[in-house]
Amino acid sequence: MRTLLTMLGIIISVASVIAMLAIGEGSKESIRTTISAMGSNMITIQPGADDRGPARGSGGNVQTLTLKDYEAIKAQADLLSYSTPVVNGGGQVINGSNNWPSTIYGVNPDYLNIKVVDLQSGSMFTDTEVQTAAKSCFAWTNRC
Repeated sequence: MRTLLTMLGIIISVASVIAMLAIGEGSKESIRTTISAMGSNMITIQPGADDRGPARGSGGNVQTLTLKDYEAIKAQADLLSYSTPVVNGGGQVINGSNNWPSTIYGVNPDYLNIKVVDLQSGSMFTDTEVQTAAKSCFAWTNRC
């Protein structure tokens, strides 16, 4: 009986260690895929707050980056391969009788290369469509 209980303890211990290692490796791969989907060698520039403390002023004091700021950064940063301004917000995506809550991003054509994504449906808009603020959209999937 002791031998049987000892063997059972060893078998359960070994199985537990193997299961924990498999879960750890799966989690590591999932995190690696998620980070890779964010884009590699990517720098995000956001407007900063002043150093007056943790509380911000009224909405009129919020600093934002403008399209002119983006163009100045793009003109001065000669080591960038791709760049895009990004503005996002929530909304409903409607197709026929179906609709889905979604996050909607305003970007330029370089976005697909920066975020490591491929078109799932639709077609990528052009710089001309960006300049004229044409209403166009597409869906993407991660390449990872």
